[in-house]
Amino acid sequence: DDRNPDDGIETRVQAFMFKFDGNGNIVNTTSATTGVADKQIAIFPNPTSQLLRLAHTSSESLSLIVTDSNGQKIAEQSCGQSSCDFDTSSLASGIYFVLVSDSKGGLLESRRVVVEH
Repeated sequence: DDRNPDDGIETRVQAFMFKFDGNGNIVNTTSATTGVADKQIAIFPNPTSQLLRLAHTSSESLSLIVTDSNGQKIAEQSCGQSSCDFDTSSLASGIYFVLVSDSKGGLLESRRVVVEH
């Protein structure tokens, strides 16, 4: 959505992921759009192999927590204003959950993420 956030209309964050085959051809396209009140959050690409990006429109820093499929915390990282990258290259291939919280610990987003190597 190209609307100006100052015009009183809710702004949404949209992320696209393109998956390529060995010849450089696009074999899969995925998009995700999300919004939580005034804090729009995008987590991409999914699946990922090296970097997972969290982009948001919050004016405050957010916290990114990664857990395995059993709920065990794997990592926690502070995300500054607008975006941060999380390195997934050291994680084993599998299903993980990304939890995004505000500075007061309130859960803003929970997303299932697939890591493929």
